[in-house]
Amino acid sequence: MFQKQTLLKHTFNDYFSHFKEIKEVTDQELQLAIHTAATIDVLNYQIIKEIANNLAVLKDWKDQMKMEDLWEKMNENQKVFYVQLTENETEMKEQLANMPIVKHKDPEKMVDLNKKKLASMKNETYQKNFLPIRYPE
Repeated sequence: MFQKQTLLKHTFNDYFSHFKEIKEVTDQELQLAIHTAATIDVLNYQIIKEIANNLAVLKDWKDQMKMEDLWEKMNENQKVFYVQLTENETEMKEQLANMPIVKHKDPEKMVDLNKKKLASMKNETYQKNFLPIRYPE
């Protein structure tokens, strides 16, 4: 999960670093934006799924930390984070089930499918919102 979280952070930072440098949005930048959005969506899905599927481990870990008197050494934000994770199982599983993402067992294929979905949405939004403004009747 740490690797996925690190990849998510790097993907996000790389994307915004790139956009600080450009002067004009080209189709190439638009494709990069779609790829980045799909990658971030998939990584978020994978992270939430990993947490949801391993809540019992997190609950056991939290209990062990308390038994070993290590819980009190954490700061309040850390404690709140783990308490909220372990006490919101139903909400987390509902969020996972309702994520508007194309699911696939192969992560690379999942990114590709979500890129296609986002590109399709981009075209629909463009046709619905921008064509009438650009080419009024």
